[in-house]
Amino acid sequence: MDYSKCGNGISDKKSFYNKCDSKVTTDTSKNVFLRFKKLNNKLLLFGLTGVLIIGVIITAIFLFNNNPTDKFKEAISENNHMEATKIYHEEIKGNTNDVNEIIDFLKSEIENVKKDFDENKLDYNAAITKLDTIENTIEATGLELSEVTIAKNEINSLNDSRTAFKKGKEFLDNKNYKDALNELKNVISEDENYSEAQELINSYKKEYKEIILNEAEAAANSNDYDKALALLNEALTLIPNDSDLSVKNAIYKELNEEKKETERKEKMEELEKDQEVTVENISTFVDTSDKTYISIIVKNNTNKIIKKYIVGWMGFDESGNPVKTGWLLPDYLKEGYVEADIQPGMTYGYENCWRISDDETPEAKQFIACVRKVEYDDGSQWVNPYFDYWVQEYKEKPLH
Repeated sequence: MDYSKCGNGISDKKSFYNKCDSKVTTDTSKNVFLRFKKLNNKLLLFGLTGVLIIGVIITAIFLFNNNPTDKFKEAISENNHMEATKIYHEEIKGNTNDVNEIIDFLKSEIENVKKDFDENKLDYNAAITKLDTIENTIEATGLELSEVTIAKNEINSLNDSRTAFKKGKEFLDNKNYKDALNELKNVISEDENYSEAQELINSYKKEYKEIILNEAEAAANSNDYDKALALLNEALTLIPNDSDLSVKNAIYKELNEEKKETERKEKMEELEKDQEVTVENISTFVDTSDKTYISIIVKNNTNKIIKKYIVGWMGFDESGNPVKTGWLLPDYLKEGYVEADIQPGMTYGYENCWRISDDETPEAKQFIACVRKVEYDDGSQWVNPYFDYWVQEYKEKPLH
């Protein structure tokens, strides 16, 4: 057998194995060493890279924690307006770039809050809390940012609208159409529920209208026109310009006015009969200086002695049109004050008179009068309840 390939001139097999073993062993050790060396280099490289990364992270954290605008933003994110205000005054104020940066940040935050609330990603309380934080910070720092007020108003309006929609549907479930429509009409166009609210209004307003018309008619049949009109007027706020409701409203309004006028006249006649002191006669005379005076005779219908009274009068021309009377300050209603001793059942006034004209006063040909107030000798008083009705009936109106 030829053993010369081992690289040694070996004469026998045993020697070959020894030599070859020795040679093979030496080559393997070198390879292992090289591989180990390469591995150590890689590990060293990885280690250095890791240290570098950690260093970068630590540096970034350090820089972040010491960046005033980042600290300000973090405080706002945590709804801590006091901390944000402190950072602004101590580290940001006076630095134009930093101030502009936080203003842009706050504007962005406001827009994000509004957008998230609009899209139902943020509930009302969370949205308002965030905006309150920004608003309080703005007030404390003196920054000008009107966007926050606008955003709060819009969020409040949308929240009210969503609440109204929810209540409206609850009222519909209970067949309370009046309150349902009243809530649904408050749903605004910016609300995602607006289209559905309008559909519900159109679906149920006819049914609601029929209910109101029937209730109003029942009230009118009982002569309770005030209730009928209240029902119709409320319905017209929910269903404006509805012809059926408007026609009934006009009819009941006219009937109600007629009813009230009848009641007023009945009450006026009743009070006129029950007057404690009445006007019995009115006369006028002209003195030697061609001045016209009026004299009003009153009667004491009580068992008390009259000590003082006030009487009012009105004047009219020959055609019954109202004219102003009185000296110096003529008016459509004039009053005279009298101190007297009028015994029970007695009349008084012939000796008292008041000048009723001057050069610029139209000449009155007809007069009416009424006692307004009386004081008796026992200290009691009587205020004539008929007087106000009398004024309402005749003042500045044609005599009838």
